[in-house]
Amino acid sequence: MTTINSEETHAQRAQLRDVNEHFARLTGDEIITLLCECASVYCIENVSMRRGEFLAIQSRDCLVLAPGHRI
Repeated sequence: MTTINSEETHAQRAQLRDVNEHFARLTGDEIITLLCECASVYCIENVSMRRGEFLAIQSRDCLVLAPGHRI
């Protein structure tokens, strides 16, 4: 897995979180599809989860990660 430095990682994750929050607001579905927020610059994995799970992740300031992906 190719990673980037911590400043770039933070900026990338902030952008991914913004996109995921936008997706969550736009859809009225209970199951939402989000982007993985891992450290790989090449990651294009999607993660499906219940809206409530995403809200819980947000409230704990955690990341949306595809299975097997790392921070």
